[in-house]
Amino acid sequence: MPARTLTGEGRVELDASAAALWQALLDPAVLRELIPGADRVERPADDRFEADLSYGVGRFRSRYGAELRLDREERPRILELSGSSAGPLGRGEARALVTLGDTGPGRCAVAWRYEGRVSGPVALAGMALLNAAATRFVDRFFRELSLRSTGLEARAEVPYPEP
Repeated sequence: MPARTLTGEGRVELDASAAALWQALLDPAVLRELIPGADRVERPADDRFEADLSYGVGRFRSRYGAELRLDREERPRILELSGSSAGPLGRGEARALVTLGDTGPGRCAVAWRYEGRVSGPVALAGMALLNAAATRFVDRFFRELSLRSTGLEARAEVPYPEP
């Protein structure tokens, strides 16, 4: 069964500084709240996250184990990520670039671009459905981040550790 390629990009402006958003994006507890369907998010190493999530595309619904690697970090501006997931209905691999830039006092633009490949029975869902599901997943993540962004500044007052 051939793999299907998914791509997407977007940008949102949030009510938080780049430093506060950076800290949130690397906090497993915050990520568990933000990632649709996340049951578990852990950070076993500085450059790696592991997660279990339940998600579906059309009639294809299942639980997936996922691993995310931080390939490049330029605090608090650039995150380059790669990851993989696997479950009974398929496998996925993806790479993403996330950039953060302050746009004014307490405001930050977050931009992202990703490319992924999906294989297995879930790939039978069709490209339009897969792309719509991926877009919905990413949009929901950033919508949740936006809703929580006003409270992030208080969390960011405690500086994050330098590598």
